[in-house]
Amino acid sequence: MIRRQLLAVALAAPCAAIGAAEALSNIDVLLLQPEAQLRERVDGDALSRHVLALQDAARHALEAQFARRPNAGFLVVGLRPGHAPRAWLDLDQPLPDAAAQALRGALEGVKPPAVRGTVIVALKASLWGGRVSPRKAPVPAQWRAAAARSADKLEIDQLADMAWSDE
Repeated sequence: MIRRQLLAVALAAPCAAIGAAEALSNIDVLLLQPEAQLRERVDGDALSRHVLALQDAARHALEAQFARRPNAGFLVVGLRPGHAPRAWLDLDQPLPDAAAQALRGALEGVKPPAVRGTVIVALKASLWGGRVSPRKAPVPAQWRAAAARSADKLEIDQLADMAWSDE
């Protein structure tokens, strides 16, 4: 059910005008946890509304940037009960520091839905007409660093929690 709702959200995202590079386009919503787990942790309608708000926030943050170079990758947002949202960027080309900070701040500034456990959502998107990334899933640098410190294979929740505490 949640996956269908988020598919509808992705399909409702505006399409880029022919010949004009849109700040954020070709958006796919990736749920990085099993659907049954997500159903226990968050209301599907609330998560769908949150994803739409994340798309709007990202679009506005990108439109405010001077440097508009084509790029692509993942905008990842983590939600935890009792904590502020956390955003990680996993783009094919790094953004200038100020642009990355503004984009993360915009994503983290979106009021989260009530959650009953860690929820991780990723937006796979093109920025300014960039070619869609061939990668299937995000692995932000902070997650790679957290994984490198662990001898065990980590679940997505554990990985995000470790990266969360690093920042």
